[in-house]
Amino acid sequence: MYVSGAAGGVGSCAVQFAKARGARVIGVAGSPAKVALLTDVLGADRAINRHDGAAVDLLRDAAPEGIDLYYDNVGGEQLEAALEVLNFGGRVVICGAVADGANSGAPANYRRLIYQELTMRGFTVTAHEDLRDQFESEVGGWLRSGRVRSLHTVFDGIDRVPEAFESLLTGGSCGRVIVSVRSP
Repeated sequence: MYVSGAAGGVGSCAVQFAKARGARVIGVAGSPAKVALLTDVLGADRAINRHDGAAVDLLRDAAPEGIDLYYDNVGGEQLEAALEVLNFGGRVVICGAVADGANSGAPANYRRLIYQELTMRGFTVTAHEDLRDQFESEVGGWLRSGRVRSLHTVFDGIDRVPEAFESLLTGGSCGRVIVSVRSP
């Protein structure tokens, strides 16, 4: 499994959940500190710094046998790289697309979906409320046992909302971003 935005709020959960289920996981992030976080704290088998070269070359090096599943939080170059490296019958879960904005169009290599018989599917939490009890039971157990940990970056004060939001878009945070507001 390949996870983009792997040190973010959603990506860090995807990495840990996949590991808890026994998957081999490769994560991509945007700094040496986040790469270390992925392997040393979150348990990823491999981690890639997206600034170290072309995404497709980095992914091919990390997964010479290809990948079977791509959990996409960013779109753009990472999605195109994953489409190149996905094995026959591979799957893509689209959870986010912050790399290119809403009007970026299809990846240049989207036809690989056809010839490699790949499956691409969107994902939103709210469409799966019927699974909430099962999710909370399973993940709650992982949290209590220490198999999975909650990662977050806290900004203190309502006046830091713009900074917190910017950190989400620029990769300046790890895990979920929380703005702590205390009443006087």
